[in-house]
Amino acid sequence: GYDTATDSMKVFEVAPLNTAYVSETLLALTNIAAATTAYAYIDMNGYRYLTIQAETDGTTPTDVLTVTVEGTCQDDGTAAASCTYQDVTTTLFGVASWVDTDFHAIIDTPVAFKYLRIKYNTSNTGGSDCDLTVYTKKMF
Repeated sequence: GYDTATDSMKVFEVAPLNTAYVSETLLALTNIAAATTAYAYIDMNGYRYLTIQAETDGTTPTDVLTVTVEGTCQDDGTAAASCTYQDVTTTLFGVASWVDTDFHAIIDTPVAFKYLRIKYNTSNTGGSDCDLTVYTKKMF
């Protein structure tokens, strides 16, 4: 509305951008093949906070499923899959990896990564029976 004291129009932001979030199911995998190493990418451009929830099948699979998080600040137009990454699991979450377990990983300190990626790999014991679902929620 109009403010007569300042002779100006006032604008109020009803839903400020800093309270918005984006959530997605990043991975929904069943029976991951033995001896698999693969990645799922999270574009963090413009976001400062992140929560990752991972769910496994609830039983110990024949193959060992290991999950880590890697990050990059490389923001030069390079595609996410071609950037150079460093393992940030211990730095951000205080553990080296998650092995055959459900977990929540929370970044509640502002960070400025361009991309984070979830790295998962399975051992080569021939079970091809690992399941992994990963949900993410990013905040500005």
